Amino acid sequence: MNVETRIEKLTKKFESFVDKYYKNPFSGPSVYFHGRVLYMIRNTKDYRELLEKEDMFIERIYATLASWGMHRMTKSALLEDFENFKQNIRSNIDTLEKLTKFKLHELDDNDKEKIKPTLSNLFENLEIMKKETKNPEVMERPKLVGNSKTLHHLLPDLIPPIDRRHTINFFYKEKFVKELYIPKSEEKQKDMFLEVFDGFYLICKKVDRIETIYWKRKNKENFTTSIPKLIDNAIIGYVRENRR
Repeated sequence: MNVETRIEKLTKKFESFVDKYYKNPFSGPSVYFHGRVLYMIRNTKDYRELLEKEDMFIERIYATLASWGMHRMTKSALLEDFENFKQNIRSNIDTLEKLTKFKLHELDDNDKEKIKPTLSNLFENLEIMKKETKNPEVMERPKLVGNSKTLHHLLPDLIPPIDRRHTINFFYKEKFVKELYIPKSEEKQKDMFLEVFDGFYLICKKVDRIETIYWKRKNKENFTTSIPKLIDNAIIGYVRENRR
């Protein structure tokens, strides 16, 4: 089955797949810290000041990423030390601030294509995963996963989080498997980041009244925190149901 067919099936029964996710939802620190990040970003009056002066905001993103599997001591995912992490985010503040006016569900085709070069540059410049490690088992730096999850917490209404088990399976595999390796090439990872962004945009456009669905569910469900996350939840539900 190709990805176009999967998108068609997902969008036709979109809410049922969200429901499937919530039959076995994530819990604990991964949900708690995510919620605290989103609370701060939703309630700030000055996005730039939040990034420049609120260390706690960036600390909460850091904690969220660790709880989302981005710092596994014996595996490939290792975050930069906090000071490097913080400084790298702040070095991209001008680009991030420009992108805050865009929301996935409000984009049209022209908007999407207009911002993709900016997203491409941001992906290249964001360096939040360690490049080198003494661990001989580490074969790659998962910049695709780390950058997407970081950007989701900096631009939650625009950028989706990406993981191997669900997102990459959904968009790139004919048959679902437990977990996938990502190409070592950072250029290829950047291409995948933009392709998945296109895929989320397409799903967003194909789901009837997706904004209404989001507002209906957001106060009932602790992981329905944005439209990109709502779509992510549906993809998780779809992959869980169809994995063999």
